[in-house]
Amino acid sequence: MLDKTEWLIPERVIYQQYSGDVSLQDMDSGRQAMLDLLDTLSSDSKKIHFVIDISRRDLLAPETMQLKYMRSLFTFQNGSDNAGWFLIVQAKPHPVMRFVVLAAARAGGFNLRIMPSLDNARTFLMRADITLHDNQSSV
Repeated sequence: MLDKTEWLIPERVIYQQYSGDVSLQDMDSGRQAMLDLLDTLSSDSKKIHFVIDISRRDLLAPETMQLKYMRSLFTFQNGSDNAGWFLIVQAKPHPVMRFVVLAAARAGGFNLRIMPSLDNARTFLMRADITLHDNQSSV
């Protein structure tokens, strides 16, 4: 289930957390929640990064591992001048999940990494986007 969608860093990093059994409907709800947050951005926004924490999930619906579906989840980033990194937090991802997610990212032309923890994701973003240091007190 989708637990929360919020700004990890206001107008810079969207954080989403899932737990328990994660269905196709949960993923769709999460995508819509991200779009709702993106709609609140000011026009002069810098790069927006996404952190999806699935480290507390028990089961991921098999349908979510279809390449076509994974690509559709990430399409809101395509063509956007402010699309940044898409980080998935999962300590030990299943090899099939890892392959499908990375293939979807490659095919969709966006930056994606799988990180072992939220702390690792934060550290990576702070190194990858030096403009986040302006908001460091939020991280």
